[in-house]
Amino acid sequence: MTIEPGIYPGLSNEAYHGHLASYSKSSAADCAEYPYKMIYNRTHRERSQKFDLGTAAHSAILEPEAF
Repeated sequence: MTIEPGIYPGLSNEAYHGHLASYSKSSAADCAEYPYKMIYNRTHRERSQKFDLGTAAHSAILEPEAF
């Protein structure tokens, strides 16, 4: 799947973070600390309650209609 740069209303958080060409604050911080950490974290994601809470907060604040 190719995503061109731009703004995509309605793009789910899972779709955004699931695409390896997208960057978030977390991936930028990982890259700044150690570039391979970003690559590892993108390919070895583990679900946890803290990520579920972050996803819920993101949805509640930025996508209230979906929350």
